[in-house]
Amino acid sequence: MTNWPPPTSLRTCVDSVASLIGSTDVNRRSMDHDEEVMLAVLHEEFTALLDRDYEADLERSVDIDLRRWRRRAVLRRVGEAAVGPIRRFL
Repeated sequence: MTNWPPPTSLRTCVDSVASLIGSTDVNRRSMDHDEEVMLAVLHEEFTALLDRDYEADLERSVDIDLRRWRRRAVLRRVGEAAVGPIRRFL
């Protein structure tokens, strides 16, 4: 279990015993358009493993700096603008 959850998984710890793993968002778009999944796990050791993974993710994370964001590549900006009209469906 050392590689769980994989880097693309979403995870929320409720407390030291319960964990919610999944993609569910509590908003109108998620409820109306998206197919969401959520797994609730009530297990102290499992939650502790997820907490350790979360702390490791924080160590590897990079802050989004406004100056760096404004200097992002032109090709990336074009791609962002191109999907703008359909963004709510993605």
